[in-house]
Amino acid sequence: MKDRISNLGSIVLVLLLLFAINYTYAFSNEISEEKAVVVFVDAFTGELVVTNHVNSSYEIQLFDLTGKEVFKVLQDQGTPTRRIQTSELRKGIYLVRVTPASNTSSVIVKVMIR
Repeated sequence: MKDRISNLGSIVLVLLLLFAINYTYAFSNEISEEKAVVVFVDAFTGELVVTNHVNSSYEIQLFDLTGKEVFKVLQDQGTPTRRIQTSELRKGIYLVRVTPASNTSSVIVKVMIR
C-alpha cells in the first residue's frame, strides 16, 4: 500500500514538473513574440515607465477606465524609454496604449496608479 502511494506521489510530481516546464516554455515564447514593449509604474518614484525596444518612434496614450484620453505623447526614435509623471493623475486603473509610428498593431497594458 505504501509503495502504491509513493508511486502515485512520484507520478504526480513528474506531471507537475512537466506542466511547469511547458508553462515556462509557453510563457517565454509569448514574451519573445511581444513587440518588446515594457510598461510599468516605478514603485519608488511613482512614474509610469514605457520602454520600446523596437528601433522606431512610437506614440504613448494613457486612458482612464471611462475611455477618456488623459495623456498623449510621440516618443522619438533615439530614446526608447519615456518616464511620465503621474502625480497629477487620480489614483486608479489606467490603460496605456503604445503604437509604433508606422501605425502597425499597438500594445495595450493595464496599470494601477497609486
